[in-house]
Amino acid sequence: MDLNNYANPGMGMSKTAFSKIYDILENKEKWNIIEFGSGISTRFFVDYKLYSKKNIYINSYDDNPKY
Repeated sequence: MDLNNYANPGMGMSKTAFSKIYDILENKEKWNIIEFGSGISTRFFVDYKLYSKKNIYINSYDDNPKY
């Protein structure tokens, strides 16, 4: 999984943050993720779920109907 795909030029998580979360996700087979503020991080979690084929459940909340 290429973490460079999640570059964030503005507000939000840095590449270092994505790297640390990736390392944490690798240590367990099942995760329940609750996220407040959808965007690039949501795409990261969904992509990780598809990439890893792990049992990951994601609930993401945002005030913007687009997300």
